[in-house]
Amino acid sequence: MARFLLYLKFRKNKLKQEMIGYYIIAGVLFIVSMYVSNKLKSKFKKYSKVHLQNGMSGKEIAEKMLSDNGINNVKVISTPGMLTDHYNPQKKNNKLK
Repeated sequence: MARFLLYLKFRKNKLKQEMIGYYIIAGVLFIVSMYVSNKLKSKFKKYSKVHLQNGMSGKEIAEKMLSDNGINNVKVISTPGMLTDHYNPQKKNNKLK
């Protein structure tokens, strides 16, 4: 019985050590992902203020790209927000920031 209890204690300590390793890995991944997210947002914020040389908006460029490729049944809609661009195939619309 004492041997079994000693085994359980050993196993419990080993499990704690393994869990600490997982927590460290999860923490590092969380910090790296937050860093990458912040860098990406700052780049988008910086370059969203840069105007194109041809004076066209993103909506106008998207509409031109669609029409140049013979896609005339998709509406392009301007939406507020940051990193909110997406295409809805059911409604056939492309929402751009």
